[in-house]
Amino acid sequence: MKQERKAGKQNTVCLRVVLRAQDPTVMYQLQKELAIKEQRYEDAQQFQKHIYHEMTHNQLLRLVVAMEAALSDQRYDEAARLRDEYKKAIAAQVSSEKR
Repeated sequence: MKQERKAGKQNTVCLRVVLRAQDPTVMYQLQKELAIKEQRYEDAQQFQKHIYHEMTHNQLLRLVVAMEAALSDQRYDEAARLRDEYKKAIAAQVSSEKR
């Protein structure tokens, strides 16, 4: 019972981190879908390249995606570890921006 409460608390905290994350791929995905609907396939291909670039070069986004996957698979300890990594990365980013 105690472990279930701990997992539930970790899940809640991780979900808050995921919901606060700004995912730049969302807009690209919407634009890509519209381009496909309008048969602008070259534009859709460019939006897909933007999505790929963000997913491969954005450390914070990679952590959020990994955290979402861990949560959906009920791997709460891993999700909590990823949440902690995310918080450290955010703190490092804020620290470097202040310099």
